[in-house]
Amino acid sequence: MCTSRASVDQGQVAYVALTYAAAGALTVRRFSRADLSGRSAETIAFWTNWAARCTYQGPHRDAVVRSALVLKGLIYDETGALAAAPTTSLPEEIGGERNWDYRYTWLRDSAAMLAALGAIGYLEEAQHFADWLLRTTAGRAEDLQIMYGIGGERLLHEVDLDHRKGYRGSRPVRVDNGAWDQFQLDTYGELLAAAFLVLKLRGAQTLTPRGAAFLCDVVELNIKRWQEVDEGIWEIRGGRRHFVFSKLMARLAVDCGLHILDLNPALTQDPGVRERWQDARQEMRTALETRGVDPKTGAFLRAFEHDELDASALQVGLRGFLPPDDPRILATIDRIEAELTRNGHVYRYLGEDGLQGEEGTFVFCTLWMASALARAGRTDAAETYLTRVLDCANDLGLLAEEIDPGTGEQLGNFPQGFSHLGVIGAVLNPAHAQPGADAFWIDRWKDLKGR
Repeated sequence: MCTSRASVDQGQVAYVALTYAAAGALTVRRFSRADLSGRSAETIAFWTNWAARCTYQGPHRDAVVRSALVLKGLIYDETGALAAAPTTSLPEEIGGERNWDYRYTWLRDSAAMLAALGAIGYLEEAQHFADWLLRTTAGRAEDLQIMYGIGGERLLHEVDLDHRKGYRGSRPVRVDNGAWDQFQLDTYGELLAAAFLVLKLRGAQTLTPRGAAFLCDVVELNIKRWQEVDEGIWEIRGGRRHFVFSKLMARLAVDCGLHILDLNPALTQDPGVRERWQDARQEMRTALETRGVDPKTGAFLRAFEHDELDASALQVGLRGFLPPDDPRILATIDRIEAELTRNGHVYRYLGEDGLQGEEGTFVFCTLWMASALARAGRTDAAETYLTRVLDCANDLGLLAEEIDPGTGEQLGNFPQGFSHLGVIGAVLNPAHAQPGADAFWIDRWKDLKGR
């Protein structure tokens, strides 16, 4: 680690140049002030021109542009992968142990990332990410992981760096992420949703026989495993459950598989596959509507056979499982507002998760609430939730993973990709609220592709 200190006076301009190289290969080079000034101007021009490509022109455009810039900055240009955050071990609780390495790509963000980038005009970045996604996940369905390194790495064994103090004494400092080999049922649905979106845009004929076989295998494996318990979207380390969000995404996986068949019926030669998949999809729907709903309040719960709430239940409406004004969706919104919300910010959950300490409210969940309210026609309430989040951003408009609802302090890794993804969604939803899972994003992306 290198440290240096210098003083500058008002109006004085100073440059600091940083470089990197493999161990033993670093060659120090001095840059003239003209070189540095030219590179600075070139950098400013690139980002200014890139930001100007944003096609969204409505309310909160500055926040959308800033969020797009964050997503662009998180893309590893050599592969197209989009990291969740550029940092590791920034604490979710100051002084606590909830410190994780987020410098990887999670499949759970894939479809929404593709749709959001395309919806606001960044089709090239979306296509690059799609190429990485389909290339990295290809192989055996059984080997599919919830997350990968930005270079396609698969083995991400978590290590504690005991010699590091951590941010404000928050230990342990971790590199890599032990969740990489968890079983998260929602992964199948996220991949199939992303693949369906890509095929709609590129045309089903672009899918190779090998790629078609892989996607069909993913649907079949999803059907085989959907009744198993899993760690869930939040990567719980306190035991597996029948999480409602996991079952929702299992159903979405089959639904997207059927839509992919509609695009290209020749993808499979099995004459009974459609009927079998349709039966499985209906079985999953029945389970969600009978075992996933609180019979007293009509709200969707965190997990089957558990009387707890989880903000991921907002996705039941956002993913198009039910109309956004269905009484069960409204009951879910109302209960989450009453039980998981503090000072206008939403917690993921408040139940046991196998870890010590507490965490802040989850930015993405607060923005899900804004989107759900907008879809339900409660646009004023949606705007209030969105504004509260934006008010907590730093002076550069950047958002971390979580917020302390009492102080407004940002917590967790920073800046967080899916927090800024949530901003884009929460801004777009009031303007385009309609039934269906992100349908307006897909339509917008198709329009952009035709230009």
